[in-house]
Amino acid sequence: MLNIMTKKDFDLLMQSQMADYYKGRWAYFKEVIAIIKIIKPENALELGPAKHTIIKNCDIMVHQKDDS
Repeated sequence: MLNIMTKKDFDLLMQSQMADYYKGRWAYFKEVIAIIKIIKPENALELGPAKHTIIKNCDIMVHQKDDS
């Protein structure tokens, strides 16, 4: 199974410079994490994850202009 963001990871994120950006997003992340645990994918591609992914060390696709 993939290594997934935990509540502790999110809490640390909320202590970073990105806190304002991620404020209020745990409810969404929690739902996505629950789905990932049900599906149990072998790999993942996150689209536009900004600075932090829900699945650690996954492949990402970002729009260079918007997400860099």
